[in-house]
Amino acid sequence: MPKFRVPLVLLGSSITALAVARHAARLGLPCTLTDHHRGIAFHTRKARHVLLPDDRQSADAALWQLIRGR
Repeated sequence: MPKFRVPLVLLGSSITALAVARHAARLGLPCTLTDHHRGIAFHTRKARHVLLPDDRQSADAALWQLIRGR
C-alpha cells in the first residue's frame, strides 16, 4: 500500500471528528480540526486545532489560508 501524507482538514469538533482524527493519526495522516467553538475533539493531542472566528467572512479567509498551507 503506498504511503501518502495527504493533509486532512475536518470541519467541526464533534465526537465523530474526534474518531476521524484518531484514525487519521493511526494512518500517519496529518489532521487539523476547525470549528467556531471548542468541541470534544479539541481535547485530542492527535491533531492540530484551529478556532475559527464567528463571522463568516473571517472564517472563510482563515480556512483558505489553512488549505493553502499558510
